Amino acid sequence: SSEQLSAQKHYDYGMRAVNSILVAAGNLRQALGDDPNWTESMLVLRSVNDVNLPKFTVEDLPLFRGITSDLFPGVEMPRPDHGPLIPAIRDICHVGVQPAPGRTFVLKDTEAY
Repeated sequence: SSEQLSAQKHYDYGMRAVNSILVAAGNLRQALGDDPNWTESMLVLRSVNDVNLPKFTVEDLPLFRGITSDLFPGVEMPRPDHGPLIPAIRDICHVGVQPAPGRTFVLKDTEAY
């Protein structure tokens, strides 16, 4: 549960967070229409991830993924298509920005997107 995650001031598990997840789920449902490939569990999990992943520290990401896999067992999410975003991030990094080693910088950018 949330007690496993590190204590961060910006982590929010209250009603505002629940409202944000519900709004995100509604927006996603409208964007997807009646796509039969998206189950209700997939919509909610995607919304939970979209609202929460950008807030978590790199250390807490595996814990959060473990929590969500317990809450949504067997739910497999399709890989998101970020279009030209990832190549643009990599191009900018080659111009002078020095991101942290590994894929963390790109991952956090796509989560915020």
